[in-house]
Amino acid sequence: FKASPPYLALLARAGGTTPATGRALLALREPADREQLRALRSALTPAQPTYTVQWRLRDADGRPLLVEERACGFFDGGGQLARLIGSVSRPGAANDRSGVLPLSERIYRAIGESIDYGVWVCAPDGRNIYASDSFLRLVGINQEQCSDFGWGEVLHPDDAARTIAAWQECVRTGGTWDIEHRFRGVDGQWHDVLARGVPVRNARGEVDCWAGINLDIGRLKRTEQALRDAQDFSRAILDSVSAQVAVLDRAGTIVAVNEPWRTFAVENSATPGEPAPRTAVGTNYLEVCRRARGSGAIGAEAVHDGIRAVLDGEAQSFTHEYPCHAPDRDRWFLLTATPLTGEQGGAVVSHTDITVPMQLSRDLQEAHARLALAQESAGAGIWDWDMLTDELVWSDQLYPLFGLDPVQARATFETWRRIVHPEDLAAAEQRIRDAVQNGSPLENEFRIVLPTGDLRWIAALGKSTSDDTGRPARMSGICLDITRRKQVEQQLAATTQRLQ
Repeated sequence: FKASPPYLALLARAGGTTPATGRALLALREPADREQLRALRSALTPAQPTYTVQWRLRDADGRPLLVEERACGFFDGGGQLARLIGSVSRPGAANDRSGVLPLSERIYRAIGESIDYGVWVCAPDGRNIYASDSFLRLVGINQEQCSDFGWGEVLHPDDAARTIAAWQECVRTGGTWDIEHRFRGVDGQWHDVLARGVPVRNARGEVDCWAGINLDIGRLKRTEQALRDAQDFSRAILDSVSAQVAVLDRAGTIVAVNEPWRTFAVENSATPGEPAPRTAVGTNYLEVCRRARGSGAIGAEAVHDGIRAVLDGEAQSFTHEYPCHAPDRDRWFLLTATPLTGEQGGAVVSHTDITVPMQLSRDLQEAHARLALAQESAGAGIWDWDMLTDELVWSDQLYPLFGLDPVQARATFETWRRIVHPEDLAAAEQRIRDAVQNGSPLENEFRIVLPTGDLRWIAALGKSTSDDTGRPARMSGICLDITRRKQVEQQLAATTQRLQ
């Protein structure tokens, strides 16, 4: 049992002598308070190592003295309470930090206050002895409470146990302190803080104290979350496209692929359950084309040169039809490469399964040519629907696809309803409702009426996401012009009917 002189003086007022042991100290308290204190200490755990309690002493004249105690337990590797550090004070006692400070300390504190949440200093036993006012104001405690391990009471519940355990280990080993955790501010919000500190040692190598800083990393965390949201949004758009899509950087290296691409790579691999080689992120697509050999390499050189031209800005797009037959069936695909806008550059390469129209083209070559041209020149536009606010966002490319002026038209469902053909509106809206209710991908086809009176077929593909409660919250996707495909399908049906 060790205590500071002011504490011992307080105890001497009750017992007349200074207690030498914790047991003797406990005997000075009122009987009811002793049991309460024993219960509080027995309930301490590594996850909840602190307590605050008021208990009573009686001075030599029999008058009651009310005392407030704050303490923090330190636990050994087996989870047993090994040490208890705390402080006592008279409730309502002022925490006087006034007075004229030396110039060096004023400078030190000024520097501390210039850091987001200031600086801190802890004693060798881990007890805080100084925290900048900026931090104390943030969490709504005073220096006395902070010194009594009150900072542990404003830690996020998910962070408290690991933070306190890590600090106890740091105190035990005399190591450096580097941890991220969240504190509850007086505004009721959780604030992300990065705490860093180092031990200050004397000439004998003993720790005199720890000194460190608290950095506000809330903005960084919010930026990281915004980046993750943007990446999730981009991934949702890519995955809503049925074609196998890969995004290339300027050098031709794959930097992203969509789910259909990954599925195709696994389904067409010689090793069951494993993706085919040279199909993953990090593979140089141009190098694969250069090294292609055998029957499957027909057109590889043309593909290499075409994508290279797109990457170098010498071509606005490149398309190539090629066979990719499976053991049990014939297949054809349309490769399309288009440039990525922006400073980073790159290209988007998509492989669309065109087996069905290619098979039909064996009998109707002219119809196939028109279909291939339609796919090559098809426009596309991206959309995003916030179901909670019913707000729609359309990309710049979607307005001309709908025949609308982006300056005059607003992205709303009412605008969309006005351009959808009346005969298709009810079914199109029902497919949207079904996709939202069932959580299934949206596959919608409908006609729109252009300002010229012409009709245009649109295919809308989308994928919905839910919030933490499982409630549908957002749907994102893409719209494609499939007018020519529909025209070809109608011509094929008429030809088939005539041949029958």
